Amino acid sequence: RTFYLYFSSKEEITLATDDRRIARLVARLEQEAAAELPSTERLRQMLVGRVLFLFDEVQKRAATFDEIVESTRTAYMPRRIGYLRAESTVFVKVLAQGQESGELQVDDPERMALTLLLATNALMPYSLSAQQRTDRDWVEGETTRIVELLLRGLQHPRERE
Repeated sequence: RTFYLYFSSKEEITLATDDRRIARLVARLEQEAAAELPSTERLRQMLVGRVLFLFDEVQKRAATFDEIVESTRTAYMPRRIGYLRAESTVFVKVLAQGQESGELQVDDPERMALTLLLATNALMPYSLSAQQRTDRDWVEGETTRIVELLLRGLQHPRERE
C-alpha cells in the first residue's frame, strides 16, 4: 500500500523504474564519453554498451517482460522520445569531438547521434523475441556488427586505411 502513496498505478511504478534505468544508462554513457580514447572507440563502447546494459537489465524481469511492455506501451512511447534525447546528448559530444579532430566525417552531430541510436534499437529487448532475449552472446555479436558498419561509414577516409 505504501507504493500508492507515491504512485497512482502499477503503470506509473513501471515508468518510474524505466526513468531510473535510463538515468543510470545516461550516466554510464557520460562516463564512457569522457574516456581518453579516440572518438570511434568511445562510440563503439557506448553503442554496444547501451544495448548490453538494457539487455542485462531485462534479465532481472524476464518472466514478465512481454506483459510489462504490453501494459505500459501507450504511456512509454512519449517517454521514449525523452530517453532518446538524453542519450543523444552524450553521443553528440563525442561525434562533435571526432569531427573537430578530423577522425570522423559528420555533417550534423545531432542528427547522426539519433541515427546511431535508432540503428541499434533493433537489438533492444523490446524488439527481440523471447528466445533472443536469453542469448546475450548473439545480441552482443549482432550489435557489434551493426556498430562496426555504422562507424566505418563515419570514419574520415584517411582513418579507414
